[in-house]
Amino acid sequence: MLDFRNILFMTRSFPLVISMLFGAMSGHTQNVDSLWRVVNRTETHDTARLHAIGSLSALASQRHGPDSAIVLARRQLDLARVGPYTRYIAEAHHRIAAAYSGKEDNTLAQQHLDTCLRIALDGSIHVIVTRAYLLQGKLFGKRAAWTEAERAYRSALGSAEAGGQKEMQASAFVNLGNLWRNMGNHPEAIRFYLEALALNEATRDSVEMSNTLNSIGSSFSAQKDHNNALTYFHRSLDLAERQGALLAQATALSNIGAMHGELGDQQKAFEYFLRSYKIAAAIPSKFGMALLQGNLGEVALKLNDHPKALAHLDSSITLYREMDNMNGLAFVLVTYAKARLASGSIAAAIRAGEEALALSEKDNNLNNVHRASDALLNIYEAADRPADALRAMKKAIAARDSVTNERTRRDVLQQEFRYLHRQEVIADSLTHKMELDQLASERTIERLRADRNRNRAMGLGGGGILLVAGIGAYTVTDRKRRKAKFEQQAAQLETKALRAQMDPHFLYNSLNSISAYVQAKDVDSAVSYLARAARLMRLTLENSRSQEISLEQDLKAVEAYLQLERDRADGRFEYTIQIDPGVDREQTMVPPMVLQPFVENAIIHGFAQRATQGSITIHAEAQHGKLLLRVEDNGVGRPSGGAKSSSLGTAITRERLDLLSKMKKAAAGFRYLDREQGTCVEIELPLSVM
Repeated sequence: MLDFRNILFMTRSFPLVISMLFGAMSGHTQNVDSLWRVVNRTETHDTARLHAIGSLSALASQRHGPDSAIVLARRQLDLARVGPYTRYIAEAHHRIAAAYSGKEDNTLAQQHLDTCLRIALDGSIHVIVTRAYLLQGKLFGKRAAWTEAERAYRSALGSAEAGGQKEMQASAFVNLGNLWRNMGNHPEAIRFYLEALALNEATRDSVEMSNTLNSIGSSFSAQKDHNNALTYFHRSLDLAERQGALLAQATALSNIGAMHGELGDQQKAFEYFLRSYKIAAAIPSKFGMALLQGNLGEVALKLNDHPKALAHLDSSITLYREMDNMNGLAFVLVTYAKARLASGSIAAAIRAGEEALALSEKDNNLNNVHRASDALLNIYEAADRPADALRAMKKAIAARDSVTNERTRRDVLQQEFRYLHRQEVIADSLTHKMELDQLASERTIERLRADRNRNRAMGLGGGGILLVAGIGAYTVTDRKRRKAKFEQQAAQLETKALRAQMDPHFLYNSLNSISAYVQAKDVDSAVSYLARAARLMRLTLENSRSQEISLEQDLKAVEAYLQLERDRADGRFEYTIQIDPGVDREQTMVPPMVLQPFVENAIIHGFAQRATQGSITIHAEAQHGKLLLRVEDNGVGRPSGGAKSSSLGTAITRERLDLLSKMKKAAAGFRYLDREQGTCVEIELPLSVM
């Protein structure tokens, strides 16, 4: 189950806290002083002291972080070895493993977890075995090893059932729900959450009921079902308030605030975050306070209340520095830099943005690197520092590319997991059907022997043959269908990966143009070009998120690129865009950036050695269910003798169109048409109308 100290709550897009925001502890605060008195009372039985140290380690993890938890868990381990007390040795290894997982040191976490699991299995300590499998699933999930994670969670479920631990069974179901939520299969996730909720109700565990209701609400939110999401979040809040469960209240309030932020009601979002913050302060939870102060600051910034935003963000930054939480600090510093820029304090904005970038790069947090670089790009533009803006833009693009590639890799793994899971389900279903068929056949045979009815036997036998043939035909057809669907999914993911390569290639060429101005010390032209290039790049990044965009959107990006390149070439070429009346620019769909590589080739290769005025014509027409796009120039033409010459952009485009042809089951590609002068490339696409 997720907990508060491991979640970075980014109000920029208002992702929801899925389980208990402030850690998995009960609604009341344990008396720390009384626990320490038990620990330090040497005449107390060792098991009581071991239990007290374990409780202190759990509290330290929630309030002060993993380092404090490790120190106390090691003390528990040393005392347990004196007995030896096998259960507490296993428990201490589990606590150390969990703390190292919180520190993202997964190697040490796995070492201690392996030791814990070995000891617990040998001693048949079901509760520790269950906890170990749950943590094992979490570690596999971090590595995107989804199949292994599901296997670990199901092992935890089996162990909990064997030990009669309904609370742990519920926890296993919640983790399975979280796994399927990460896979994007929210109906399956909700199914597991409802299993957990039934067990919560059976054990009368109101706090966990509240947490599970939050998880269900989060799945509805991910499906943009805002009404159901808010319904479940409010149910969670009502239950937590009736039980006086402060932590569950804070979680629900934060989720409701995030929902209102997503719906655009920033004032309500601020009110709910403020209520959640007051509970975090009362608990107290320093991490929760830092997190929510950051949320309040970002919402205040969206409300254009800059003094209030800066006050909340200052408090968040102070708390993160006190906890030495560099990840949270870097995230909030980016928001702080934006607030400083909005309030006109450019120097302070630069300092905050540069510190955020340095921390993010040191921590190798690519999401934070992208956010910090993107913020610095705007700040440097406002400060009239084009060279620094250029460097920030390059870093933002590189980080975005890495994040996109990692996301694509995870998408492929998720698709594989879903495919393998479907295969297992289908195999289980067929096996079950075969068993039923066998049982039915045995009963039929007994009836036949008793009745001695030959004609009936022949009729049933013929029916059995037809049934088996029908099952066989269905199985073969279904396999072909699933194989085709899987191949199409793989093609979609591969196309996404190629788009991820295409975008940086295009952006890199644009950055080279800006570099030329900077090196020539033409500052005014560099600043003007940089501003227009930034707008073009943002348009390009927005388009690249979709598998298809309208022809109008793609032409806008191409025209913006043409204008930039024409300015850089001092107007040495002109261009014309001709659209056949039978083509609806707004409704006709094309892959993003399908024209740009050929336009780029016309400018870079076609006009490089041309002394007279160049010309580029882009033409689009519909023909027999196809969309034909032509890019024609009057440049030097292609190499003679059939020599092959291909840029990276056109090579990637060829692969993209090949994959598009597989997905659409229709012709897609491009070819060069002979011209007396210049080059003409014709792109053929399946005609797709929105």
